[in-house]
Amino acid sequence: MSTQQDAAAQIVAHLVSLRGGAPFLSSSDARLLMGWLNQGVPVPLLLHALEEAAESRRKKHLRTPLSLRSAKKAVVKWKGGEKPKLQPIRGALGPLIKALRESGRREYSAVIVSFESLDGEGEALVGQALEVSRDFFERAWEHGERQMWMAQARTELASLESQVAAPRFAQLVEEVARDLLRQEHPLLSATRIWDTVGA
Repeated sequence: MSTQQDAAAQIVAHLVSLRGGAPFLSSSDARLLMGWLNQGVPVPLLLHALEEAAESRRKKHLRTPLSLRSAKKAVVKWKGGEKPKLQPIRGALGPLIKALRESGRREYSAVIVSFESLDGEGEALVGQALEVSRDFFERAWEHGERQMWMAQARTELASLESQVAAPRFAQLVEEVARDLLRQEHPLLSATRIWDTVGA
């Protein structure tokens, strides 16, 4: 698999982790993604932007599912501004590992071990850490309080239920439910990982 294919696969996996649903992109999202990767937009920036967009969308109760277009604002800002600098050193996750330990949450033990074993630097380290984080959230979704999160999401979106088709409403419920899960673990968000490794 080429570097670009690997990057695209990582972004699609993160998008699915955020919204649920099938692991594929619409044709417009696929074109957008290939364009960004060809322009050298960092994968961690896109993952970070998608996560921020998911949180923002939940607060606004938007009717359309999360897509890569939701990251467009961050990409435009990246193109026009100072590029973020990531620490080119191993062990840059140290402060985050310390915070995970101090939280006292047993469910973080495997994440801590995984973070300590990462050997990437800068952008590669962020990508590795985000993969560990994504795995944590997928396991939590599969084995956690999914019905509780789904019920809370349905309550939050109740005003939209009569305004959108049933399949679309089901998508929105899962997206909000997954965001509720992420809100319970802010230390493992893309934003926290990005900021920790950022200079």
